[in-house]
Amino acid sequence: MYQGLTETLEAKGNAYGKNVVLPSTFIGGPCAMLQICQDDMALVKSYGKPSLFITINANPKWPEIINCLKKGEIASDLTDIITRVFRMKLDFLLQDLTTKKQLGTIVSYVYTIEFHKRGLPHSHIILILVDNSIPRTTSHIDTLVCAEIPNLSEEKQLFWFGDINDAAHPV
Repeated sequence: MYQGLTETLEAKGNAYGKNVVLPSTFIGGPCAMLQICQDDMALVKSYGKPSLFITINANPKWPEIINCLKKGEIASDLTDIITRVFRMKLDFLLQDLTTKKQLGTIVSYVYTIEFHKRGLPHSHIILILVDNSIPRTTSHIDTLVCAEIPNLSEEKQLFWFGDINDAAHPV
């Protein structure tokens, strides 16, 4: 009945179990995350500080997602579709940034995809641009960044696409 109890008390729990360290090839493990962080810092050391930080969020109201809904379904029922559409749009954005040079010539870039709260994916992208592409003036920054609500009388379709409540409280 008490077999092993004495041995356990004598060992005080120190001799049991085995520490396992997952290699950096195990995606998502602590060693892999440290390796990625070190790789990213090496890019900064080689190419300089980041020039732009971009965030892209999945939108369950994207037409590609809405068109896949069957009667009675809501977008959150189709997490696989949301993730696929998000990944396609992210790939298109990265292609526009790297090959079409939409924001300037990129020396290096890093991105991550995360899932928070409602389960919607979003991505953070860090760009390191060549020196002459880096925005240095407010007017140059204003050519890259624009956040405004469309005028109802001039752009009805855009206005109803997303009203002010959507901007303040995304779905």
